[in-house]
Amino acid sequence: MAFDIDSFTAEMHSVGFARPSDFEVEISGSILSKVGSSFGLSSSLMFRVSTAELPQRNVENISYLEYGAPYKIGAGLNYVDTSIGIICSPDLREREFFMRWQDLIGGAHRMGDLNTDQRGSQFDIGYYDNYVAKKGITIYQLDQQGFKTYAVDLIDAYPIVISPLSLDWSNGSEVQKLNVTLAFRYFEERDQSKLGTQLRIGRDGLQIAGGLNLPFSIAGIKNQAKTQLNPRKLMSGLAKKSGVSFTGLPKIF
Repeated sequence: MAFDIDSFTAEMHSVGFARPSDFEVEISGSILSKVGSSFGLSSSLMFRVSTAELPQRNVENISYLEYGAPYKIGAGLNYVDTSIGIICSPDLREREFFMRWQDLIGGAHRMGDLNTDQRGSQFDIGYYDNYVAKKGITIYQLDQQGFKTYAVDLIDAYPIVISPLSLDWSNGSEVQKLNVTLAFRYFEERDQSKLGTQLRIGRDGLQIAGGLNLPFSIAGIKNQAKTQLNPRKLMSGLAKKSGVSFTGLPKIF
């Protein structure tokens, strides 16, 4: 089918698009109490995680040669480590948080004030179930209104790499950012239908995830009429259901 700019525009207006800047990362669960909830990072990290990834996975395959070109047979799924970037506080509490998390894995020898009993176990390897976040790291995709539309839960996650923090006199205006690589066993995904009802008080009224607004003012009613009752948007939705293409639809400004 030839490219139709009207159909493309109608699709973009009707459904919209995801932005890489619209995301949120939440760290919660029992790992906070194990590592140290006194940092108050359960809420602040949500605002300080400046970069993240929806994680990657790939299929491992084996080659089977019978005759001719070999078959590539899927042998399993491989979940690839993912990373997050964090804007640091002046006291580097974010680095300390992840360092303490790694201490659960490789021992507390990093701390210099250990007593005699603690020094006897300072290099002991931790138990897997004691240091992984069973389901405590979630990455959300947001829409342009700030509502959660998709969620990825990392299962059995823990930090494997805490990147160095570069120090440089010539970068006095730069913001210190910490990059952390997370290993995990696998991930689970949830779409908007499984994220529950999301409500928010907006400038013009009560906003509900999914595009429904309950305006409080005349301005809000007018704005909803412009966005929700736009003929282009309504006809585009009808076109998707009926299979009929409508072009040349007027705009309401």
